Amino acid sequence: MYRFGFTVTALLLAAVFLVSSPRAEAADGRLAALGKLIFADASLSASGKMSCATCHDPDRAYGPPDGKPVQFGGPDLKTPGARAVPSLRYVLNNTPLWHQEQPAGELDRIMEKDLAPAGGFAWDGRVDTLEAQAALPLMAPNEMANKDPGAVVSALAAAPYADRFKALFGKTVFADPDKAFAAAMSAIAAFELTDPSFHPYSSKFDLYLDGKAKLSPKETR
Repeated sequence: MYRFGFTVTALLLAAVFLVSSPRAEAADGRLAALGKLIFADASLSASGKMSCATCHDPDRAYGPPDGKPVQFGGPDLKTPGARAVPSLRYVLNNTPLWHQEQPAGELDRIMEKDLAPAGGFAWDGRVDTLEAQAALPLMAPNEMANKDPGAVVSALAAAPYADRFKALFGKTVFADPDKAFAAAMSAIAAFELTDPSFHPYSSKFDLYLDGKAKLSPKETR
């Protein structure tokens, strides 16, 4: 599982730099609106029945809709997931502190020395950006189970919102699968970063996590 995750991460990180960050573009709302459509699109899975929203239900705090310990995915929706599905609300506050990939055989030694990664996205902190995190389920064989980014891009090009995609990223964006895939991940990240449904909390601590408030020395302790 670790080596698979790292392979997908390397693939996405190579592609994501081809488009600008959603943090710079999300202000006009169009990128986030596109991301919302992609997030709910089940045609982007090998089964044609699983979207990001299938496991991260907007009506259940972006967590699992059925309370089961794991969800089932794959081409036939019969393959169990490896971990419980988290809510995507507070996970957006998991700002990476440091992250270092390690060979699979090194995991036990690292844990013994308390050198496991801190921060990052996914349960094990394996990726450092929302864009990279969004790519993991799309490629995981026990989730949306696409063979490669090209399969996702083909579905995007046939989607009802394809013209909106081209309006944001250029008429020829689908001719470059790597660029189109990275663009889609940037749209999902913009949706997660800016849609109020992901950020319903208003305590001082929540504002602190979002970088909008400072804690006093006593509060910090």
